[in-house]
Amino acid sequence: MCIYLETNLWNVLCDHPVDADTLMGSLGAGAITLDFSDHCVTEMAKTFRGYGTAADRGRQLFSCLRRFVDAGARCTKQNMELLPAELTALTSSTEVEPFLSTNEHAQLRAEIDKLASGIFDEAANRLIDERIEFAKRTRQAQIDHLELRPEMKQKLMAISPDAFPAWLDEQVLSPDGQKILAGHLMRIYPDAPPSDAFGYAGALLANPRFRFARGVVRADLYYNWRCAHRGSNRPDLIDDMFHVLNATYCDVYVSKEKNQLEYAGLLLSRATRVEIYDGSPVDTWLEKLATNCATETVPA
Repeated sequence: MCIYLETNLWNVLCDHPVDADTLMGSLGAGAITLDFSDHCVTEMAKTFRGYGTAADRGRQLFSCLRRFVDAGARCTKQNMELLPAELTALTSSTEVEPFLSTNEHAQLRAEIDKLASGIFDEAANRLIDERIEFAKRTRQAQIDHLELRPEMKQKLMAISPDAFPAWLDEQVLSPDGQKILAGHLMRIYPDAPPSDAFGYAGALLANPRFRFARGVVRADLYYNWRCAHRGSNRPDLIDDMFHVLNATYCDVYVSKEKNQLEYAGLLLSRATRVEIYDGSPVDTWLEKLATNCATETVPA
């Protein structure tokens, strides 16, 4: 069983005297892992850009993460690396591999070690700037997109929150959903013929085992619908949705933010449950969560 911890949970683990080997050993006895993403690493690296004791806090965060990585915590692939992984699984009739390879993991471990030592270099700074700019650009582009298409905005506004989940299920498997996914595939494979991209998009969406293909389409549709209803999306929504999609192939997604209950379950398959940390001792809470999940059967 895989439990994905959003960045705020890694902050909690840093702030409490939790022994990584003891907790991971306890969870590992039940074949349970704690997982994170490169997005967690990028968000934690932002700490170094603060003032005062920010650099000390950054070192503490990455020293904590390093202890858990050394104790067995794994990192998921970047979101848009999951589509090629699913495409490979589709064409070779193999299973999707959602976690970093051994070599990739070693490279990430070296980066975490560098940050734990307080080395925040230009490459890390540039990556943060790129993520921030991407979020800003995506948010504004969505506003502009709907302003230029009032008929689309009206159609989305006509879908009530109660009706939205059923509409979302229908749209994912529709030609519109296929078009959205084909667009993502063509950005990854710009030289691919559009007909191939549409064909593969249809095949990926038709098979529920390819969770990310459906998840990224659901995320795009949700982002459109939410923007239509609210006029804009909050600046950090993209970052939160990144985390949710990072957990696509995990069994549990954990965050401290209650507002993520509004949409995390809409983006993930029923095979991934969403849990909100309640502020109790984090090691005990995670062990109890793992026990509860292990005794329940979640539909695929």
